[in-house]
Amino acid sequence: MNKIIKSLIPNLHQEFILVVFLLVPYVLLQFDFTKKDLMILSTVFMIFMVVWLAKAFFQENETSQYKGFVVLITGLSLFVAGLYASLMYYFEIIAIIPDSIVPFLYLFFPIWIMLEGALLLFLLGFDSSVQSVDLGRKIVIKKPLVGDFVMVSIATVLLIILGELVLGLPWFINICLVFTVNLIMINQFSE
Repeated sequence: MNKIIKSLIPNLHQEFILVVFLLVPYVLLQFDFTKKDLMILSTVFMIFMVVWLAKAFFQENETSQYKGFVVLITGLSLFVAGLYASLMYYFEIIAIIPDSIVPFLYLFFPIWIMLEGALLLFLLGFDSSVQSVDLGRKIVIKKPLVGDFVMVSIATVLLIILGELVLGLPWFINICLVFTVNLIMINQFSE
C-alpha cells in the first residue's frame, strides 16, 4: 500500500506554483467581474507572484516551511480545480444525456487532479518523520534557472490554447488538463 501512495505523489518542483499563478487570471476572466474588481484581484496575485519569484530565485536554504508552502499551494489548487471541474462537467454532460461514453472519459482529468490534491493535503497534515511516506523528499527545491520558468510558462500557455481552440474543452476541464500535463512535464523533463 505504501508503494502505491508513494507512486501517486508527484515529485513536486517549486516551478509548478508558477502554473497556478498563470492560471489564476485565466480563471478570473471566465467570471463576470467588473473591470475594477478584475484589476484589484489581478494586482493582488501579481504581487504574490513577484514575492514568490523573489523567494524562489534568492533562496539561501531549503526550509521545511517553504516545502510545506509548495505542498499547500499545489494541493489546494489541484483539489479545488478538480472538485469544481468534476462537478461542473458531470452536471453539464448529465443535462444533455450523451448517447456514448466518450464525454465521460474527460472526467478522468478533474477526478485525478482532485485526488492528487486531496492526497497532498492529507499527507501535509501529518508529521512526515512519523510517516513512512516522506513528503519532504518529494519536494524538489533548488535554485531555478530562468529557462525553467520560461519553459513552464510557454507550456502552460500552449496547453491553454490547445485545450480551448483545438480540443474545444470547457475552461474548467482545460485547467485540469493543464495541471495534469504540467505535472507530468515537470516531473519528467525538469532536469
